[in-house]
Amino acid sequence: MNLSEKIQDQFNANSDLRVLFFFDKELEYAEEIKTLENPDIKMIDAEKSHFSLKIKLEQKLSKEKVILYFPYGKPSSKEEKRRFILLDIFIANKELLLDDVADFINEFQLLPNQQKLVKTFIQELKFKKHQKVLMKYLTPHTFEEPNIIRGLISSYLEFSTVNDASLCLAKLMVWTLPKYEEKYIQFEKKLQSDDISGMVSKWLFDYFEIVVETITKDDIISAISKLKYNVLTQHLSELKDEDPYSKLRPKEGFTLQRMNSLIVEWENDTKLEKELNDVFSILGKPIKEKKLVDIYDADSSFTFFTDELKYLLLGETLKTVSAFPDKTLSLLQNISGSIEHKKELSALIKFIGSTANYFNKLNSIKSYKLDTPADYIHSYVENFSKVDTFYRHTVLAHETLQKLNLPDMISIGSLAKEIHATYDNYLIELNREWLDCMKQFDFKFNDIPVAKQVDFYKDQLAESDQKVVVIISDALRYECGEELLKEMLVDTKGNANISYMMTGVPSVTHWGMTNLLSDKPLTLKDGKLRIEGILTDGTANREKILKINEPSAKAVQYKTLNTLDRDDARKKYFNEKKVVYIYHNVIDAIGDDPKTEMKTFSAINDAIEDLKNLITKVHASFAVGRVLITSDHGFLFNYNTLPAASFQTAPKGNHLKQSNRYILTTDTKSVSNSFQFNLSDSSTIESDLKIVTPKAINRYKRQGSGAHFVHGGASLQEMIIPLIESTRKRKDIGKKVPFRLMNEELKIVSGALKVKLFQEQPVSSDNKTREIIMGVYNSSDELASSELIYQLDSPSEIATDRMKEFILNLDNKSAQESILTLKIFNQEDRDKLNPEITKKIINNTFMEMDF
Repeated sequence: MNLSEKIQDQFNANSDLRVLFFFDKELEYAEEIKTLENPDIKMIDAEKSHFSLKIKLEQKLSKEKVILYFPYGKPSSKEEKRRFILLDIFIANKELLLDDVADFINEFQLLPNQQKLVKTFIQELKFKKHQKVLMKYLTPHTFEEPNIIRGLISSYLEFSTVNDASLCLAKLMVWTLPKYEEKYIQFEKKLQSDDISGMVSKWLFDYFEIVVETITKDDIISAISKLKYNVLTQHLSELKDEDPYSKLRPKEGFTLQRMNSLIVEWENDTKLEKELNDVFSILGKPIKEKKLVDIYDADSSFTFFTDELKYLLLGETLKTVSAFPDKTLSLLQNISGSIEHKKELSALIKFIGSTANYFNKLNSIKSYKLDTPADYIHSYVENFSKVDTFYRHTVLAHETLQKLNLPDMISIGSLAKEIHATYDNYLIELNREWLDCMKQFDFKFNDIPVAKQVDFYKDQLAESDQKVVVIISDALRYECGEELLKEMLVDTKGNANISYMMTGVPSVTHWGMTNLLSDKPLTLKDGKLRIEGILTDGTANREKILKINEPSAKAVQYKTLNTLDRDDARKKYFNEKKVVYIYHNVIDAIGDDPKTEMKTFSAINDAIEDLKNLITKVHASFAVGRVLITSDHGFLFNYNTLPAASFQTAPKGNHLKQSNRYILTTDTKSVSNSFQFNLSDSSTIESDLKIVTPKAINRYKRQGSGAHFVHGGASLQEMIIPLIESTRKRKDIGKKVPFRLMNEELKIVSGALKVKLFQEQPVSSDNKTREIIMGVYNSSDELASSELIYQLDSPSEIATDRMKEFILNLDNKSAQESILTLKIFNQEDRDKLNPEITKKIINNTFMEMDF
């Protein structure tokens, strides 16, 4: 019976009762009294002036039923009664007396032999907040002392359900943090009860072998140090004599198992896990991670990591990542399998992961000497270009890292220099051998048996009988196209694939854009390119040239298209238009300006995001089934300031065109220390003009030119461009990205299961997106939790980016089963007959640990 019902019963049983006095010395009902809703009874808080209240009761409320709530005790002494102005009204009426024990037993239908236990804890059990937590134990079959004590401790610790010792101890340790001082003080007051204190003392002994009579904060802090030391060293079968903390290792093996269980459940609790590192770094400070690393070595196979330990290990791996990238990637995977990281640590892990990928690929290159020009191009596409990609990722991660405050133990300066130096050397070595090979073949670029940019229109559009949109992104080199493709492949509605083309030399916008326009002959006069007499510069001229082959063709700048709404864009550029060229310029616009060239790699990210969205828009909003994405040229980029030896003096003479990467000329008398070859061997133009390029990746000295981002020459990075074809025709690819479960054990804690998955490979042309459905199932093979649908679609080459955590919440019905099963299905397995993963779960919500 609740308070409102008891009050009503008093008035029902006493027809003459007008004022009911309720004294609440302990303020046990202060909150509940405020919620009373009874139109027939007026509730008055009698804390204020009793004189005015007495007048009100005798006049205005003389015919009302009133309950007076006094937030203090009943006057008992003669003096207190003499000063109590309402004494005469009190004597004439009645006091509300509560038999909490009897009411509690009746409400929950407990047995007579349970009365003593109720009486022991009634001062706490009568509170609704505690009853809510204890609900599953308020039955005759489960109302037992250990359950009640553990339930009250759970409620004191502000859990919504009864938890086992592990989580209660974890919460208590969290509350020992300075920011929770008030909560800890309140809990410590509850420890004055022998029953409550006794159970917590037992837990401290069972989990930490700590013997206490009166529990203090120092005891909890001692337990934290013991826990921290043992979870950090649990993988060590033998402790060293010089280990100053070895005395903290428990005597019994079961104790260490209990500590491990505690830490697992702590990490699996989505709220408490966020506090774990602070508990160990602030309260567990006496246990020095550096001392443990010094004693047991950084290569010790740690299985648990505090942030401090992560920084120490990452600081050590910064020194060795270039030589042992595989070892570094393994460490990162172990570290990333734990709780969510703060942004500084996350950025550091990303940088080291990118660096490990970079050196892994770079170290795998055994030789830059190949037999033929075609071998170089194929090897660049399949292998060498990955070095460019991983270097770009590493530079971007490093730029992010430089904006953050990192611990003193993290020194990345020397590693950054090594990254840039090795990349510069890679560019030089690769392109030196490539151009030496081309020299042996007399620089006959046109004779190399690979797809040519100049044949694009003939090969891709001339015989096409469907609407085609061509997107040309300025300076989108091949490796950037590979990354764009991965982002596109996340879209499961269509299909895309990538090939490559070789530009001519000079590898610049003017020539590349012209090569892509038509299958008609090109002409060069006065340094200007023309097709059918039409200049090839500018969007308007290019549209005129496109109309020679396809009268309905249109050409538009990406920025212009972006200003139009869907209907206007469709009407102007896409309805009834068979060929549409869209010109996109982000990378070249940033890289070609000396003021912004250092932002080139960031511009690539922006370009990829633009293009991914544009391709989706062209397919979906403009109803185009086939989209081709390519580029006019690639580029070279060196982050370092290049040494003086990388800059050559340009040959003197009367030249038609010159830049820092090429010269177009007939005047070659002064050419030295450079390569020269016929323009006609690298283009379709019959001419006696020569192309002159500096050695390898060198630049010609030019006032006002950028030195980091360059193009125009004959390096592989400048000449090899992507050709991506995207269609809405779905093509089934048998292989989908593989994945695995990272949890060694699955335990349900507080009615929820944390699942950690790792997508083992990035999305690519060989590994398509996988959509999965996961859920917890009971013994009847019925779904026992929330069901989660997720796409494994990360295109990232960095393994730590492909790790994901999920939370599955258990339903009330299945919470009573001790063993459950996690099942993960492919989305297309609609009848859920063949799970990809099946794993047993221990339900700790049901199986409480009894220590």
